[in-house]
Amino acid sequence: MKLTITRFAPEGLPSAEVTKSLSTDRRSASYKLEHFHISGFGAVPREMLAYGGAQWEDVIVTNWPAEVKSPFGVFPVLHIKTADGRELRLSESNVIEHYLAKQFGLLGENEWEKLQIKTFYSSSLYLRERLTMR
Repeated sequence: MKLTITRFAPEGLPSAEVTKSLSTDRRSASYKLEHFHISGFGAVPREMLAYGGAQWEDVIVTNWPAEVKSPFGVFPVLHIKTADGRELRLSESNVIEHYLAKQFGLLGENEWEKLQIKTFYSSSLYLRERLTMR
């Protein structure tokens, strides 16, 4: 099987422009989450999108890789339509979860809270990996 790596952002768009798009009016962005229909996979981003009151679409991928292309050929993929109309993509559960946590103010209000949240998150990832490797 041949995998094609696709770009995250539109061709020729500098990272400074992407950053500007992501930081403007976060509440008016819309999202589409593509994931496999496997118990637990994609659950955390779905919960975070619901918690944040985001406008979002849940897409279950059933015919991969023919159905959709993803960055690095992995899922889940979060499609972000920013307030200024740019369409961006993120892949990998950890990256998507961190991005959404930051967007919806779930990373703590001070350094100590941030460290405690990161500690809990790291432990939960360890458990998730062990449970899915069985």
